[in-house]
Amino acid sequence: MKAQIQLLFTLMSIIIFTSCVDQEKYQTIAGTWTCASWVNTISGEDQCTQDNVLFRFYEDKTYYSKLGQGVDTGIYRIVSGVMYVEPNGKTEFGVKVKELETDKVVLEMNNAGEIEYLTLKRP
Repeated sequence: MKAQIQLLFTLMSIIIFTSCVDQEKYQTIAGTWTCASWVNTISGEDQCTQDNVLFRFYEDKTYYSKLGQGVDTGIYRIVSGVMYVEPNGKTEFGVKVKELETDKVVLEMNNAGEIEYLTLKRP
């Protein structure tokens, strides 16, 4: 019985710690982000212009994005270093979160087999 109580306590501690860490990620990413760079690793081309990328992530796990002329809203979640994004009416996809800091986010994306790094900054 003592071993079962210890196991239950350990599992509860892990769940509480994990949910706190996840909540910190949502608090860190919440806010408005603009493009700092958007580099294709094959061509080396930086696709970022001053106003072609805008993201607003909210702590309730919803988002707004503007990429060029396209606008999307939907939901997102971050699990094990991957941000899963589900635009309203579209299929969910995932991008790797390479860095997540208070003033910088680096996303690794696969665009038709070519790796791209999108670096976002706070305006």
